[in-house]
Amino acid sequence: MTGTIHVLSWNLWFGGQQVDDALRKQLDAIRTHLAGEAQPVLLVQESVGAAERLAAALGWNLVGNADTAICSPLPLREVETHTGAYGCAALVGTDAGETLAWSVHLDYRDYGPYYAGEPHGERVNELIGERIRAEQAGRIVATTEALVRERGAVPVIVGGDFNVPATGDWSAQPGRSSVVRRGARWAGTDTLLQAGFADAFREAWPDPVAVPGPTWSPIEPPESEPRDRIDFVFVRDLRVQRAGHLGGRTPGEDPGPELRVVEGRSELIPDHRGNEWPSDHLAVFATVSDLG
Repeated sequence: MTGTIHVLSWNLWFGGQQVDDALRKQLDAIRTHLAGEAQPVLLVQESVGAAERLAAALGWNLVGNADTAICSPLPLREVETHTGAYGCAALVGTDAGETLAWSVHLDYRDYGPYYAGEPHGERVNELIGERIRAEQAGRIVATTEALVRERGAVPVIVGGDFNVPATGDWSAQPGRSSVVRRGARWAGTDTLLQAGFADAFREAWPDPVAVPGPTWSPIEPPESEPRDRIDFVFVRDLRVQRAGHLGGRTPGEDPGPELRVVEGRSELIPDHRGNEWPSDHLAVFATVSDLG
């Protein structure tokens, strides 16, 4: 039993180095949209030292490495993951027991959507980068299962930048479904689903056509970068009460119903330095509770 936990997973874009006054903007977003909630847990990717600064400013506990980190006012008990910087994990002490939380950042190389639209796009899974992401996701699941065998059942949260979309999203989208029918699968995210995890965003917004919910990238020119949902919060043995995205408006586009808009300047790259939302990703939020 874990009560209710409020999760925010956020790729900070090299710790905020790409945007002016990033620490203040990061803290504003966290204080406005997370810190005031009961039992908040922040999952960080591309920390580059920012997680330490955020934890110090907030007075929160911290577990992590140079890339991934977990910050919370709740007690954190670090779990040895043997994953390297692409993942970190902690047992989070909630008011009703411990929950295992992961922050993950899977390998960025050979980004699949660049290749999946080509004539033999179904072979995207043969790319070295896709194989690495599949292996990394498998290690996260295997480490989780080993911990469960050791200590007994525990609710699990896995959030982060997976650098890969969801197969279900692509199956439903015109122009992309044919690639899936020909055999392309996004193993980095499928691995979590096959291990019994739920995609928190899709639990809250089940129609990928009505609400595609891309998180990458709201500030890249659309003609130069395919839009995809590559940031996720997966949960197991937890109920999703609500979920969505947090970030700035994409210039020239109306925000979807899933987006909590951080108001202020929001310009496409290369005019992004003054943006109020200090990242090139949207963050993912989820409110989850025990199954009892």
